[in-house]
Amino acid sequence: MKARGAKGTLYTDVKAQGRTANDVKFATLDLSRVSYAAKNDVVLLSKVPAKLTAAGAKQFANDTMGSPYRAGDRIDPVTVALKLSTGARTASAPDAPDAAGSGGTAPAGSVGGGSGSLARTGSGAPSGALLGVAGAVVATGAGAVYAARRRGPGHEARV
Repeated sequence: MKARGAKGTLYTDVKAQGRTANDVKFATLDLSRVSYAAKNDVVLLSKVPAKLTAAGAKQFANDTMGSPYRAGDRIDPVTVALKLSTGARTASAPDAPDAAGSGGTAPAGSVGGGSGSLARTGSGAPSGALLGVAGAVVATGAGAVYAARRRGPGHEARV
């Protein structure tokens, strides 16, 4: 995920129908209403509106009918939990792993060269690290949505 101001872009790797597409510019995100306020060392970006890009819509295409989706089509809103410390806990469904894939806690990692911090939250965590974790969580969620929508007769989805 990349973000600048009130706009973000979700990038993901897609594996479907025997093909692989890496670093696909999958969806645009409207970050204008998100709050980066932390509670118990977790920043929750809830129900972020998302729309398919042309490249994202193309991932649903097949040889027979093309893609049933177009650039700009809304997809399910995205919710992301960003952990600001190793001990931070996020709520999750009983059977759903968290961002670390373990059902436990995940340390925040650093992605990119960001060195700023979030002044309003009082967090000392680098913005780049927060966006990196957000990108990983969003990509995982988008992959799950993609796989769920691709399932049906004659389709095999692997995430």
